[in-house]
Amino acid sequence: MKMKFTADTLRGSMVLDPNWYAAIVRAVEIKAAKTDASTNWNYRFEILSGKSRDGKDYTGTMVYRLFNEKALGFARPFVEALGITIKEDDEFDPNTAVGKKLMIYVKNREYEGKLQNEVADFRPIG
Repeated sequence: MKMKFTADTLRGSMVLDPNWYAAIVRAVEIKAAKTDASTNWNYRFEILSGKSRDGKDYTGTMVYRLFNEKALGFARPFVEALGITIKEDDEFDPNTAVGKKLMIYVKNREYEGKLQNEVADFRPIG
């Protein structure tokens, strides 16, 4: 079978310039961590608009952010960027976020010698 490079395939390998981007939550995958079976929520975001410094269009690029139940405080800015106020003992259905728009801050990090996108912060799209 031959390899077929689609627009999605090519955008998936793009390393974005660090910046704020309008995005939509496309999906959440919920599964146990391999190390200790704690719960991971892996969110997939689609960039709605944005260009690189050299004019490359980032629209449609997918980026990811994982939250783990052992460090759930890191999810607070994400949930609040969706317009939800969090109080002690509140619960949040992770599927509620799917289809919602917000601003995400993407920075770069090095992993095994290669740059990758890292969704580092959130704010309302307003």
